[in-house]
Amino acid sequence: MAWSSSALQRPSLLMLLLVLITGVEVQSKHFNVDGFGAVGDGKTESNQGFLKAQKAACGWKGGATVVVPRGKYFVRGVIFSGHCKGPIGFKLMGDLLAPKYESSINSKPLDFWLKSSYVENLSIYGGGKLYGERSSIWSYKGKCVQEGCSTPSPHSLRLEFIKFGSVSDIKSIDSKDKHISIFGWINVHMRGVNVYAPGNSPNTDGIHISLSRNIQIEHSIIRTGDDCITIISLAMESALGA
Repeated sequence: MAWSSSALQRPSLLMLLLVLITGVEVQSKHFNVDGFGAVGDGKTESNQGFLKAQKAACGWKGGATVVVPRGKYFVRGVIFSGHCKGPIGFKLMGDLLAPKYESSINSKPLDFWLKSSYVENLSIYGGGKLYGERSSIWSYKGKCVQEGCSTPSPHSLRLEFIKFGSVSDIKSIDSKDKHISIFGWINVHMRGVNVYAPGNSPNTDGIHISLSRNIQIEHSIIRTGDDCITIISLAMESALGA
């Protein structure tokens, strides 16, 4: 299925979020994941480098930005969580590569690959890509429909319990399951979020919204094998650019 958005619904909220992003970028201290041990060679597992950079940024009194420079970073299940001392930016300029099979922490399967939770004033941007390594699990998912599954299929990016946020200029490609899932968000603007997966990819919803309100999506392209955008569980005041 395919969906695109180009129209703005609420200029006032957009301006607020643009000010938020600009403020985080210009005034914040940058924490480059390479400086914490991450390696952008596409092979070395960089979980600890990402987590250490996030921890340092979260503890900074004032705006802070975690920077992922250009390169290819292999990461398994990663959780970014608050509560942080100031606005947090995640500037993704490089590409993130998922493991071929399920995401995991200490060999425990997870239903997500990347997750951020309990963070206020979060902005994710930068032009980078999320590669979900889908082919390794899609055939297995098809078999699960008949036989049942014991291993969860991870969402590429799960964002939950966040107040005031923005996601812009990010691409998600070939997610194992849902590309982006939003749960418990309040006041979020998404712009330039591009999602790609083949038409026969199973259950690869583009953006999945649940128990959230004031969610705006514009100037985005979603081409995936299942629902482009799903809104469930009493999601309120969601606006889509036409």
